[in-house]
Amino acid sequence: MPEIETAETIANLRTVTAGAVLENRADLRSYPYRYLAIHSYSMMRGHGVRAVMAAAEVVEQWGWQMVNIMETDKQIYAFMRRVA
Repeated sequence: MPEIETAETIANLRTVTAGAVLENRADLRSYPYRYLAIHSYSMMRGHGVRAVMAAAEVVEQWGWQMVNIMETDKQIYAFMRRVA
């Protein structure tokens, strides 16, 4: 079973994986910062982009807003800001 990404772990890295968000394994309740990056690896046929976008939509329900998205050869990040 994949590990839960705790607020402490996420805060240390300031990133959370898209998979953890989508599988309800990410705990952002006590995340202390205003900005957060959602991360995934690039995959064939755009699966990585879709995972990051879907995870961004999930965290929007928790008060986050997408600021930007970036894709490199191997990784995708959605940069999120907590709405005050």
